[in-house]
Amino acid sequence: MSLNEEFISELKAMINDVKTIKTTVEKTDEKINNFTAEILQVKEENKQLKVEVTNLIKQNQQLVMKVNDLDQYSRIDNVIISGIPEEDNEDIINVVKETANKLEVNLMDHDISIAHRLKSTRGKIPPIIVRFTNRNKKIALIKNSKRLRLKPIYVNEQLTPYTMSLFKSARDLKEEGLIERVWTKDGKVFIMEEENGLSKRITTEDDLPSPTQEDNAEENQAHHVAGVSQQTQSEGVILRPRQTKTLTLSQLGNKNRNKRNKSKTGNRNK
Repeated sequence: MSLNEEFISELKAMINDVKTIKTTVEKTDEKINNFTAEILQVKEENKQLKVEVTNLIKQNQQLVMKVNDLDQYSRIDNVIISGIPEEDNEDIINVVKETANKLEVNLMDHDISIAHRLKSTRGKIPPIIVRFTNRNKKIALIKNSKRLRLKPIYVNEQLTPYTMSLFKSARDLKEEGLIERVWTKDGKVFIMEEENGLSKRITTEDDLPSPTQEDNAEENQAHHVAGVSQQTQSEGVILRPRQTKTLTLSQLGNKNRNKRNKSKTGNRNK
């Protein structure tokens, strides 16, 4: 074989190799294009799934809120009375009426639908749940409990677990100095972020202000220490300090009556 023929033979072999490489590259490009199309399709499907999940989360939250609203509404005529010492063979209706009388609310038997003690935890005095047939009497009892402060007796609205959790979250922010006031009314939680500001109803924790890194830690600590010495309250819910002594209902009445008499005598002497 001449040199010319050998060169032509090698050139043909090279051309065949290039064709083979080209075919391989074209197939690889086709596979890459297919993979790219599949990835774009998966991304689009993932985007749609995220939208669906977001919508489902919103729908679930709406359902939770509706169920909670219905549950809370079913408790709208209920109050929880805490701190009344338990006695043997007690008549709960009479106990509630006597307590209401000390809070300057005249209750009749027909004002109460049902009343009974709840289970006690950790050796505490079991609270009493009362369902009223007269909502005005329920409101008056809560307001007078706040005004007269017949310690250690506290009258609170009966909140659902969800509402109570929301209220506690708001209360924690108050203790940190991030909001000014927290209270409940008719089973709804309200906050006031600044003194003399506008009240705002909150339905989820997303409605609460978020802590920022610019918060002054020392100021918050001072606010917390000052707040510990005061009783944190709301229009519907009053937070209870730790009870140190158990008195009978009559002893509680005499104790608070003596306090009011001393207060009146002091005012006359001024």
